[in-house]
Amino acid sequence: MPPQYEPCRTILEELDARGWATGMVVSCSASHATPASFIAHQDLRAFTEAIAEDYLHTSFDCFVGGGRGYFEDRPDKKNLLDSMRLRGYNIQSGTGFNRLPMDGSAPFMLFTAEREPESASSGRRYLPNATTKVCEYLQKRSPKGFFLLVEGSQIDWALHANDGDWLKTEMLDFDATVSAALRFAETNGETLVIVTGDHECGGLGLNRTSSTRNFDPAFSARLHSAAMVPVFAFGPQAGLFPVSTKTPISISKCGTPSAKPPEVRNGATTRRDIPNAQNTPDFFQKRLF
Repeated sequence: MPPQYEPCRTILEELDARGWATGMVVSCSASHATPASFIAHQDLRAFTEAIAEDYLHTSFDCFVGGGRGYFEDRPDKKNLLDSMRLRGYNIQSGTGFNRLPMDGSAPFMLFTAEREPESASSGRRYLPNATTKVCEYLQKRSPKGFFLLVEGSQIDWALHANDGDWLKTEMLDFDATVSAALRFAETNGETLVIVTGDHECGGLGLNRTSSTRNFDPAFSARLHSAAMVPVFAFGPQAGLFPVSTKTPISISKCGTPSAKPPEVRNGATTRRDIPNAQNTPDFFQKRLF
């Protein structure tokens, strides 16, 4: 909110007003910081119950993530899910989409946990599949286009904890999620995919070991840092993003610069074999602000 405390219009509200379909797929709760910033108007991120209530005041087409308890197991005894149902939302729990209106006939909320979802290392696997399913659903909801926020939320949590093993599983899960988005975009031909972070966290570095192929993660902090965050873009209008003066690079599977740069088309990096690829970063031109 600005200094006068009047609400700022979120991108979901702006695009809904233009007739676009909108949705969010996250590995945190609906009231957590990132989804809240796209839908809520509250002074503090800690106001989780108030953030949940803001879902009643912002039009959106779908949500997939945790936090069901913030809507029905509340100190004020309100059942916000009953209010959502009165607005036409199909409310389900779990990670499957069989009971949801995937033909685009109605909006929905799919809760994957009562509060925060489990970690990828504990078995959470819904993010890549949900990304594909929701992209297919949203394109049926509006002929004007759609906006989808997808967040690998627990990457940040693993960095705050300085937990390298947790971070690895979350990054692999997010890598598969980005691959799913790219496969959809390559087939669709009209979708811009942007991958970035809202900040760096943990001051992660890689210490070389006795093996030239292995590195040990080393953390220098438990909080956010001022490290610059890369932005990767693929698809129509990707060339509108500012490009660094450095030569674009592609990253191979072992993490070293690729000898052969990917094909560039219309200002964006592309690879014809995206649907069958196992490694995501090759597909992007790296753009640094």
